[in-house]
Amino acid sequence: MGVYVIGIVGVIVFYVAVLGVGIWAAFVKRKKSQQQHGQNDMILANRRLGPLLGVFTLVATWVGGAYVNGTAEVMYTKGLLWCQPPIGYSLSLLFGKFSNIGE
Repeated sequence: MGVYVIGIVGVIVFYVAVLGVGIWAAFVKRKKSQQQHGQNDMILANRRLGPLLGVFTLVATWVGGAYVNGTAEVMYTKGLLWCQPPIGYSLSLLFGKFSNIGE
C-alpha cells in the first residue's frame, strides 16, 4: 500500500493557507479596531441573531438525513413511544429560552 504524496502535500498546503489567512485577518482586524469584543461577536461577525433565525438554525443543524431516516426507522420498528429525540430537542429549546446562560 503506497502513500499518495501529492495528495498529502496538497492537504498540508491547504491547511497552512487557511491558517495563514486566519492569522492575517486577525492582525488586520486588530489594527482597524481596538475595541474589545466577546466570543459571540466574533462568531456572529458583530451581528445579532433573532429568535426566529436562531430556531431555524438549530432545527437545520439537528434535522439531517440521518436524523430523518433514524426517526422513521425507530418509529416503524419500535413504535412512537421509543421516538424520543424530537421531545428532547423541543425541551432543550424551551429550557434554553428561559435560562440566562451566556448573558
